[in-house]
Amino acid sequence: MFDDDETNLDNFEATIATFGIGLTFRGFDSVESFRDGFNSLKDQTKVVIFDLKQTDEEERKNSYEISRDIQANFDDYRMIIFIHSALSKKFEGFDNKGTVFKVVKGGNAVQEICEKIKLMEDSGFLDVFCQRGILETTLIGELHNAFTEQFKGDEIANVIKSVDPSKPDYKERVRDIFKRHALRSLINNLVIPAGSQEVKINPIEHNYRRNRANNPEIWTGDIFKKKGLSEYLLVMTARCDAEDCGDVVICSIIPTDCDLNNPSILSRVMNDNPNLTKGTGRFLMKTPMFCGGKVDYTSYKTVPRGTLLSDDYEYVITLGDQLINDIIRKCSAYKSREGVQAMDEYEVKKFLQM
Repeated sequence: MFDDDETNLDNFEATIATFGIGLTFRGFDSVESFRDGFNSLKDQTKVVIFDLKQTDEEERKNSYEISRDIQANFDDYRMIIFIHSALSKKFEGFDNKGTVFKVVKGGNAVQEICEKIKLMEDSGFLDVFCQRGILETTLIGELHNAFTEQFKGDEIANVIKSVDPSKPDYKERVRDIFKRHALRSLINNLVIPAGSQEVKINPIEHNYRRNRANNPEIWTGDIFKKKGLSEYLLVMTARCDAEDCGDVVICSIIPTDCDLNNPSILSRVMNDNPNLTKGTGRFLMKTPMFCGGKVDYTSYKTVPRGTLLSDDYEYVITLGDQLINDIIRKCSAYKSREGVQAMDEYEVKKFLQM
């Protein structure tokens, strides 16, 4: 932890001990001592707490020497970061970065931070997101195994030969093919049930936040929200058209509360029982990332691409491939239904009894 006030360092050390957090506390009261200490301890560090201001001049300029260390820590190391300062809300950057928490000094701030650390430690999360943790070690090993099992004999060479070497992006194209194939192989291995045990996933695993900075601004499965209103739109456009289409196919999502006290309804929502929606929609479960609701197939229509990219709408989340594929398939079935004129029940029974 970095804080130029030793009283704050002592307060954190005592509170961490009170909470029974199984991490060793290290406090530094200057940027120089922090850098020396962090360099020697970074491989064992799981959480870093930063104060911002050392001098009034830094506050006046809203420029802090320690910000370089915060940025370097975020870019190069996997660990939880707390920015604990009276100025944390004014500090630019790191907004909506899930592993960075800005906490204003005062009140119950120290307790709030220690409670979060305790929660992450007790749940095992700190073993996932840390130096040499599960993300860095276990998944790399699984990625290696998944990838090496894909090819036999001379298949790698033949894949490379299938790419046109005269194109200027030849090397980049080859790298991307194998990178995507490795990741997809790993993902498919992770979702396949182990042995005879069915894998029951957490609802958040059906959605994710896309990195839209270097990718299409609109993609199949994206959900957009109209600012200031509870109006959500789900992109249903086919992937082959999503990147450059003029009009976007959408369905509205109607925010809907699920009766959690009714096991029958909850089960039907989880398993997409069409009797609950009469086949006219699909429920999306509520998660910490999204409010959930009913995808309304009857609202199927097109809107100009610019509508979703305007200042009136904001990107929320993207549905995973499994879920969006299922939604589109069932929506297509709903749209293509013909309907048959009803038969007389009495006369039908007479035929069946003959």
